[in-house]
Amino acid sequence: MNNNPDVIVIGAGHNGLVSALLLARHGLDVLVVEEKNVIGGACRTEKPFQTAPNLGTSTGAYLLGLMPPELIKILDIDIPLIRRDPHYFLPTTDARYLLFGSNRQSMQQQFISFFSEADWKANEALQNELEQLREDIAPTWLESPLSIEETAEKYLRPTLRQIFINLCRNSVGEYLERFDFKSDLVKAMYAVTDGFSGL
Repeated sequence: MNNNPDVIVIGAGHNGLVSALLLARHGLDVLVVEEKNVIGGACRTEKPFQTAPNLGTSTGAYLLGLMPPELIKILDIDIPLIRRDPHYFLPTTDARYLLFGSNRQSMQQQFISFFSEADWKANEALQNELEQLREDIAPTWLESPLSIEETAEKYLRPTLRQIFINLCRNSVGEYLERFDFKSDLVKAMYAVTDGFSGL
């Protein structure tokens, strides 16, 4: 070990490891220090269940979708991906449920049968708007951070600028009210889950 590294990275979590790799590729001598006996930070797989000792699960991060694809290219790594499908299950205390996945027809039937046509339409409008927001802010992930207002002005299409600012500055509940969901349960599901993932 070099006692005089060019850079010391504190923490061998995913951000520390990526930083160390990029710095080393630029010719710097990098020392990574970690207080725990495992690396990976929030992105490590652990086996926390005594009754299921071989069941590995992430005890922190659970989505790779937040990792910019440009970063995967820069790192020159191959990460085999398996998409969760369905990716979300919302049970209720009665017979109603929502099973989110790629089968849109099934999702539509569940929304209408268990909740309402209005909730399905609200969900569609929400998903369309979130997709546009994701597209617009995607380039910001690898840029120096700007204020919310500067980000809106520089990256978002004019029709979404104030919506983005309000989403960042106000509550999720206020944001969801715009879509006129009829079911409080559906709104609550979006307010407390990964419904806004990647945004």
